[in-house]
Amino acid sequence: FSRDKPFSEVELQGLEILSGILFYPLRNALLYREALDNSLRDTLTQVGNRAAMEMALKRELELAKRNNLPLSLLVLDIDHFKQVNDTWGHAVGDQVLSHIAAVIKDSLRQTDQTFRFGGEEFVVILCDTQPAAAQMVANRIRSNVNGSPTGAKEIINPSVSIGLAYLAPDDDRDSLFTRADTALYQAKQNGRDCIVNETELSNLACQDMFV
Repeated sequence: FSRDKPFSEVELQGLEILSGILFYPLRNALLYREALDNSLRDTLTQVGNRAAMEMALKRELELAKRNNLPLSLLVLDIDHFKQVNDTWGHAVGDQVLSHIAAVIKDSLRQTDQTFRFGGEEFVVILCDTQPAAAQMVANRIRSNVNGSPTGAKEIINPSVSIGLAYLAPDDDRDSLFTRADTALYQAKQNGRDCIVNETELSNLACQDMFV
């Protein structure tokens, strides 16, 4: 507070009381915001956690439907991650997780969102992204992971398997995620270090009908 005329003692006391009234609720609000952000963040990889993913996916799905926008979902799994933990220990495994989370984030636009779903599995929400563009993003993530050995003492060249699904008019949060997760399972069945989208799943189903 400032003015040309000096404040009187009474006015200064009033300003001090007012400052206290304003300061403490603001401080508490900031502390609450910090605690909320921490509760939705994976402490190891510094990306959103599963709770944050479920909230974000529900929100983005509703926005996409309301505004008639495309939405794509990637589900990623680090290949043979158990072998990393079994061979070099969990400390190195944690380095691999943090490394891949950083590679994923660096491969995306600022509007895209990355989450650690659990264990060695990550989820990426691609807002306003058509299938062809989503496929390009998935290819870029896979290529960048392959081209970036970890900074761990032991040289580890990780790879990821990726499942890709696109928002359909009748989708809810669970149905969209299930299709992406099913595509991921197929990518692992195909030998890992590859990408499968839901269109390929439909083609496989059609082929099985005629076997």
